[in-house]
Formats: sequence, structure tokens, C-alpha cells
Amino acid sequence: MTGAEPTTLAARQLDGVRLDLAIGPLLAPALARTVGALAARADLTLDRLDDAVLVADAISHGATAEAVDDRLPIRVETRPGALTLRIGPLRDGGARRLLDGADDAVPGAQIIQRLASRARVSGGGSRNEYLVVELLQEGTP
Repeated sequence: MTGAEPTTLAARQLDGVRLDLAIGPLLAPALARTVGALAARADLTLDRLDDAVLVADAISHGATAEAVDDRLPIRVETRPGALTLRIGPLRDGGARRLLDGADDAVPGAQIIQRLASRARVSGGGSRNEYLVVELLQEGTP
């Protein structure tokens, strides 16, 4: 190893992580901390970082009922000024229910739609549906 090579993960560029979280009491804090750390790594402002954590909380709250089994797979990707979450696979119609806020603590709040820059349902059908949520810094394409 030469002195120019990164010696720790922190020294390398981290552009994403794949999570396979067990449904249970640790899902929400684990997802919120991971999303917060990666939002900071993506250089999102504090306001957008807070939005990302609130979206993670909304996902944690509603996705447990939409998971196809006892685990919730989530891919979190970053680039400068952007954070993308890909949640799933979910039950048929689960991504739309999450997006519409059917299980939000505040009925009709549609937290994900209000805070995300973009949100969409990807795929479809049994066990092949995903919710894709992007949070962008202002001015990021």
C-alpha cells in the first residue's frame, strides 16, 4: 500500500448503500441515521437533510405494512446535491399507498410527495413494485 491510497472507508467516495432492514423497532432509527449520514455526504443543506430524515421516517412508518416479507430492502444512492431512495420490492399497490400517504400519522399529509423533489412508482405487480424518491438540492438537475 502506498501513502496515496485510501486506508479507510471514510477516505473513499461513498455513493450509495443497500440496506436489508428487519421489520421491527430498529428499522426507523437505522434508516433515519443512514439517510441523514448519506444526505450530509451528498452536501445537502441542513433543511434538505431534515427533509430526507422526515421522508425516511414516513417510509419507516408506512412501509412495514407494504413489505413482502419480514425485511425491507432499500437502496440509498448519492451524488453531489442529490439523494435517491429505492424502496422495495413492495406488495402490489404498496408503493402507491406509501406515496399517497395512506398510512401517515397525519392523514392526508402526503409527507413523501410534499418533501421529495421527485417520487414515482417503478415496476408493478406482485413482489416487483418499488417506490423511488429523490431529494435534490435547489439547482441540482
